[in-house]
Amino acid sequence: MRLGGVIAATVLMALLAAQEVAPGPDRPALPVGPPVEIVLPDYMAVVQAFEASPPAWNEGIVNMGWGGGRGGPERRDGWIADPRNWLLFDAFDRSADHRGQGWLKRRGIFHDVTETNEYNEALHFIDPEQWFGRNGLARDLEHRYVKSRLFPNVYVVNNNAPRWSAVIEYDWLTSPLLGDGISQDNIGSPTGSIGIGTRGRYDDYDSLKFCHHLQTSGRLPGFCKVYGTVRSYINGNPKLRNSCDRKAPGLFDRLPHLQPSCSGVTAPGDLDSALSITDDPILAEYQLFQHLSHLHNLVRYYRGVKLVAERSGRNGFDVHGNQSGNPFIGSIPYHVVVADFLDEIWFEKRGSHYDIFEKHWNNAWGAFGIQMGEAMARGRKPAMFMTITPKPKGAPMPEVPYGAPAVLFDHAWAEVSAGGAIALFRHVELERFRPDLLPVGRAYLELRDDHRAIFERRGRKRHAQVAILYSVPTFLYGTYMPDSTFSAPFMNDLAGAARSLEEGHVPFEVVILDHSDLRPARVTLKGLLRYRVLVAPSVRNLSGPHAEILRAYLRVGGRLVVLGELGERNERNRQRTPSVLDELLGEPDVAGSITRFGPDYFPHSRLPEVGGMRLKKRTEFFDRVRKLVGQPLVTFDEPGRLRKLWVKSWQHVDGFVSAHFVNYDITYDPKTDPALATLTP
Repeated sequence: MRLGGVIAATVLMALLAAQEVAPGPDRPALPVGPPVEIVLPDYMAVVQAFEASPPAWNEGIVNMGWGGGRGGPERRDGWIADPRNWLLFDAFDRSADHRGQGWLKRRGIFHDVTETNEYNEALHFIDPEQWFGRNGLARDLEHRYVKSRLFPNVYVVNNNAPRWSAVIEYDWLTSPLLGDGISQDNIGSPTGSIGIGTRGRYDDYDSLKFCHHLQTSGRLPGFCKVYGTVRSYINGNPKLRNSCDRKAPGLFDRLPHLQPSCSGVTAPGDLDSALSITDDPILAEYQLFQHLSHLHNLVRYYRGVKLVAERSGRNGFDVHGNQSGNPFIGSIPYHVVVADFLDEIWFEKRGSHYDIFEKHWNNAWGAFGIQMGEAMARGRKPAMFMTITPKPKGAPMPEVPYGAPAVLFDHAWAEVSAGGAIALFRHVELERFRPDLLPVGRAYLELRDDHRAIFERRGRKRHAQVAILYSVPTFLYGTYMPDSTFSAPFMNDLAGAARSLEEGHVPFEVVILDHSDLRPARVTLKGLLRYRVLVAPSVRNLSGPHAEILRAYLRVGGRLVVLGELGERNERNRQRTPSVLDELLGEPDVAGSITRFGPDYFPHSRLPEVGGMRLKKRTEFFDRVRKLVGQPLVTFDEPGRLRKLWVKSWQHVDGFVSAHFVNYDITYDPKTDPALATLTP
């Protein structure tokens, strides 16, 4: 077998020879033809060319239920069986209530979305050695099978290994026989903490596919001939691995997620080591390839299940799944990019109760996650968020204390709704653990159902003059190790900018700067001209085309606010000298349109307020941005007075504008209503 090339086989003749079956009247001799050729695809070309085809019906989703089902039909009575309740829903995800089949169909909208089994692309399987072994399990740098660091006696599987990939594919292919969509749990990530992203990326199948990618792309010539596998390259490079030498540990030796056996050497918070891994050009390319290969696998599953659905008469079959449960939606860039390969956006989300209400941290991750979801949807599909749910003490992964006040749940639903997304209403768990919250939730569902013109996605867009840039390449090369980004400058500046604009009542959107090897370029000058101000929060990696678009934007009067550096590396993580920022500051016709805040302007995103320093920085930031905007869309009688009353504004298809206010000081009860003015288009 040639790397990246052709597998030759004469399967039928080999079987005949093995069985020693002689030709006869009933067994004519088979002609010996040329070898069968199986040509591996160009992963990059397939991924770049793919376009999802979301069904038209999901445009009208306003309320969606979440049954908690895992594929087994369960007949339930109770709250959802009351027609006054189920008529508020447009669809059900993971329906645990198959008595509902056809309810919504009779209503003329859609019937419930269900799923088949919930295998994860890159999660776990108990006692699988005899079934999967080298064809399905992840391997570490010692070529050992990898066990989960979260669960005992559980192995991590590898979606690039053929047998596990086949399990996922066959599992998907049956789902059109059971329902109108598939909701895949935990759509994997090559850098996530729950699966291979810890230390399971070094199987021979990964290297085989990597070498094929290098051959088809013409990159790193000679690497595979010299090293054979990525594992061999890392183990033979003392800068990366140095036998846990305490005096000169390699980068992998210092990171416990990647090399947990180096007792006394590993440093859990070693951000510099985590970021430096992708300074190595081999590992930078390997990081990119891991994203490519997982996306390519998903394309195969998607196309296969859509074809089965079409031939089964289920036109409009919907493919989606849980993209992440991380506190910050966007910390793992795969979960952002994969949105283009699905029919809906679907995230677990706790809301702001933990970071803001309990910890008082310097971020807006709850609200910003919904902004990210809308940006991923690109106006073509709904964004759904699983909100907080009470669970009793001792239950796995409790999200809020059992006796948490109703206002936390009310706030979580309001935050999602104001942000333009759909809260997956978890009626099964509420009925089981907190039935007192069902009337609160029903009021939320009724509000949205009664005002569909406001909450439907059709024809709606954000009413904003400011956009924050989210750079996929920056996060891609900054997240080789799971959870390594939470103290990185690009994370802190993104958190600080978002929180500042919320407190300053400056409505904003998120613009995603893609990696061109993963998705075709979609950011255009025309699109950016919708905004008076762009905010670049330590956008370390910037492609040449994106740099030129920013330059053109500045030349026609746009304003750019830069936190930290801008474009000191390109989208393949190569150092750029001078940086894009230095180039722009050296051009007289655009330099005056740039407002710069120095490096490390905003502190760590998950630390509380200390002595008013963070508040002062946020005030300075939103004051500068508001002045650049000129006439803001939303003004209060006293700007900055109600810092914890955040506003989301929307422009709708009929030309009207809606403003949605969410109180982030849940103990605050103003004596008088603030005077408010909104600028309509």
